Amino acid sequence: MAGQIRFTGYFGVGPVPAPAPGLAPKSAPGPVPVPVPEPVHGPPVFTALAKAFTVKDVWREWKEGIAGQPAIQELEETWESRWRPGNIVRVQFCRRKIIWDELRAHIAPGKTEEEAIAELELLRTNGSLNRLVDTLHRRRKI
Repeated sequence: MAGQIRFTGYFGVGPVPAPAPGLAPKSAPGPVPVPVPEPVHGPPVFTALAKAFTVKDVWREWKEGIAGQPAIQELEETWESRWRPGNIVRVQFCRRKIIWDELRAHIAPGKTEEEAIAELELLRTNGSLNRLVDTLHRRRKI
């Protein structure tokens, strides 16, 4: 064998011969394999809500989602409170919910989203969203 190279396949195992046509083993009848269902995934986990600067941002966050996150309305309908297990997200959610609820209350009697947003922006009067939440919270208690 001097001077000859012998190809033996992967890790020294010789090539696997293919079965002759028509002689391939037939599978015996047996139970039909049952497809395994894909595992059910849990709720998405958030460490914080997206940064919002205006009432319109807060409303878009509820309806459409912002900063690559899904709509909060959809998360609530699908997962209820399970998507917000951490304290930070829970507190942020509770504060934003005051704005969402107020917007929905303005929209329910027939105002447009834009009109409701404009009214809350006027109430905010260049203050922060947190200040708006505090104002709305005080109004609820009266």
